[in-house]
Amino acid sequence: MEIKEKIKWSELTHFYDKQKEATRVADQSTYTLFGGSAGPGKSYWLRWYPIRWLIRQFNETKKLGITAGLFCEDYPSLKDRHISKMQFEFPAWLGTLKDDSKTGLGFYLNK
Repeated sequence: MEIKEKIKWSELTHFYDKQKEATRVADQSTYTLFGGSAGPGKSYWLRWYPIRWLIRQFNETKKLGITAGLFCEDYPSLKDRHISKMQFEFPAWLGTLKDDSKTGLGFYLNK
């Protein structure tokens, strides 16, 4: 699916200040820790940041098929915290939540 106009990352994600700071740190670091009490949007950020990382990797390498992972302590937690929200948070033009026979359940970005 072709996108005809550019969309700013900030307009797509609507991050709060702590999420913006985590993004800035993650963009410059190999490892990023984002902790704290309930409420600053850690789970939302964890769903969106891998999308940013994948887009950046493609822009740098021009390679398709790069994979990112999002993990929890168990599958029910992953499904409840993340998978169930992806289909509503991620716009349809960005990709599809599907179960692929080779790579499993995931959100697959459109080319």
